[in-house]
Amino acid sequence: VNVWIYFSDKGNINLNNQIQKLKDTANPDQIKRRAKVKRDIFDFRDIAVHQPYIDQILLNSSIKIRTTSKWLNAISVSIPVNLMTAITSYDFVSKIEKVRSGKRISTIDFKTNEIVNRNNYGPSYNQLEQINVIEAHERGYKGQGVKMLVLDTGFYTEHESINEDNILDEWDFINSDSETQNEDGDHNDQHNHGTYILSVIGGAQEEQLYGPAYESNFFLAKTEDLTQEQPIEEDWFVAALEWGEALGADISSSSLGYIDWYDFEDLDGQTAVTTTGINIATENGMVCVTSAGNSGYDGISAPADAYDVMAVGAVDSNGELAWFSSRGPTADGRIKPEVCAQGLETYCAIPSSNQYAYVS
Repeated sequence: VNVWIYFSDKGNINLNNQIQKLKDTANPDQIKRRAKVKRDIFDFRDIAVHQPYIDQILLNSSIKIRTTSKWLNAISVSIPVNLMTAITSYDFVSKIEKVRSGKRISTIDFKTNEIVNRNNYGPSYNQLEQINVIEAHERGYKGQGVKMLVLDTGFYTEHESINEDNILDEWDFINSDSETQNEDGDHNDQHNHGTYILSVIGGAQEEQLYGPAYESNFFLAKTEDLTQEQPIEEDWFVAALEWGEALGADISSSSLGYIDWYDFEDLDGQTAVTTTGINIATENGMVCVTSAGNSGYDGISAPADAYDVMAVGAVDSNGELAWFSSRGPTADGRIKPEVCAQGLETYCAIPSSNQYAYVS
């Protein structure tokens, strides 16, 4: 089974010395962003997980590490069930939880009819005008100087609407390499959904498509494996958040949701692993945006329940709520989603070609 093993401490360390080392070596953009919201730039959660604890867990060769989270002070491992009891006996292990699985906020359908009377924004005009993006652009706000982390299935960055000069870094958390486009062994559709999302956020092609933030810079994180029966796993999501935050990302955007292993009572802003990761990221000054979900009246999915996340619902071109858009509230009674934008028949880039289509 895949589990999170949480540790009780980070070893016998001098916290002040460790924090000073972080201050001396951290990315200046990370420090600048955190300083806007925190008096103490770094804290206990930023200290690395104590390596001897990890080594002790991995003494048994049948235990395989998946990822490490300093924020959670935990490691995610694949472990035979019969070894679970032995692990809980270690005095430095505080608890063990099953790694949860979920579903991407999937594409619903396509629309292929032509649009006439295009202006410079082409068919993307209406979805931007609906939320006043056109006026923002005219006033000079195009996302310039902002660094955004996008978590999704992968990204076809050779599309004409994607400016590769705006991509600062990318990482495939599934295969542990720096290629987020489709690779050998990937599902044919692996990078489709992420490409849709990236183009809607930051695409730019005259008379075709503009995203609200087409002059932003991007960190791209591939965190969903379509070949798995349960495609998205929370540890890759949290690892990607920590990666982007350390690189100085100002904003994170995820069109992913986790609910299969959670009950409504768990959507309380502090239970799901991805929710906890979002909470820490927002405490560190990141603006975190996520989908409310595609479950309609069945409710939202994590991490849309996080305390300060901006959960986004889907409407049609007339501003009417889409049938699939998840409705709140959270388990503790907070209203969700906070905002809505067009998510039904949204114009976006199609991977592996310089073509476009409407997706939902």
